[in-house]
Amino acid sequence: MTSADPRDLIRRSDAFTLAEFHDMVDDAETILDLQQAARVDRVRTIRLLKACGRYDEFDRGPVQRFREPQDS
Repeated sequence: MTSADPRDLIRRSDAFTLAEFHDMVDDAETILDLQQAARVDRVRTIRLLKACGRYDEFDRGPVQRFREPQDS
């Protein structure tokens, strides 16, 4: 799979340019903050981050899963 050109992922209906997206990335502390600032869904936010080569700038931390104790 080849990496996409970030300009190809920005739609006409988006309220930002590629340069503005980079500014939003600089200001965001989490992917959720970025998603809300850009007003796009999580999948597109992550695709844009990966296409821009900036996905690794966000600390996603370890995923913790909680389980209910199982009765034997």
